[in-house]
Amino acid sequence: MTMKVKTNFVFAEESPDFLEPVGALYDDTTDQKYIESIEDYFSEKEGGDRRPLTTLELGCAGGRIVKDLVERGHDSYGLEGAPYPLFMARPAWLEYYNTRIFNCDISKPFKLLEDDGTLKTFDVISHWEFLEHLSPSCLDYFHARLWTHLKPDGSIFCGVSPWGRSLNRDRIDEGSPLKTHAMDNIHHQSCFWEDEWEKLYWNQYFNVHEYPLEGKLRKDWNEELNLGSYYIHLTRKNDDKQHKLANETITKYEKKYENKMGHKKEDLMVGYEAFRLGFKN
Repeated sequence: MTMKVKTNFVFAEESPDFLEPVGALYDDTTDQKYIESIEDYFSEKEGGDRRPLTTLELGCAGGRIVKDLVERGHDSYGLEGAPYPLFMARPAWLEYYNTRIFNCDISKPFKLLEDDGTLKTFDVISHWEFLEHLSPSCLDYFHARLWTHLKPDGSIFCGVSPWGRSLNRDRIDEGSPLKTHAMDNIHHQSCFWEDEWEKLYWNQYFNVHEYPLEGKLRKDWNEELNLGSYYIHLTRKNDDKQHKLANETITKYEKKYENKMGHKKEDLMVGYEAFRLGFKN
């Protein structure tokens, strides 16, 4: 199986994560228990044996999770808005660049297609401490596009951090160290409590469930910083209402970007080629 990415915006050039990268440089997370938990979840839900799943990892950084899923027989893909894992010659990128792992700014118009031009849909879409990195201006579009790419009986598994400068610090008690930590993370642009995400975005397209898996791609609490994330399971609402809303939202948002384009991929590939030659030597 293959996938094509249709976009005029290959790199997330406006994101703090592109300008001052952290995760794209250092994150190459995977977890076998998480992968096995996904396999078990679908086999139990469907009442059968484990089967190959079609999966998408958003903000995949080093891409190791994609590689591990493929090696277990799944049709798996990853999207990343920064070129740095490729510059660093991460193994998954060297093996799967532009076949299973792609650069794409998903805060801008994009579409994922099968070889025949039909929409690519997934059993599983996952993103781990990624959603808060997006600008609030793209969140309606992002969730509408996510809805179109999730199979009617598919699942979204995600971990979301509420901490960052956009968090309303008045809701944190005076004297709490979280007041300081909440302001330290400049990369988090969209910071809400779980019930706010649900009310503002998730309820429009998805049913919200308790996280059902044993495995996770992130620890749910950072002991050093005394900060944590919450973990969510979303399933798709399949009414005409969601179909209409998604189409309207996508059409309106993409119209703003007609005849616009990010920097060409080749502009940054010069730097990659120099790195690659040095790496081989």
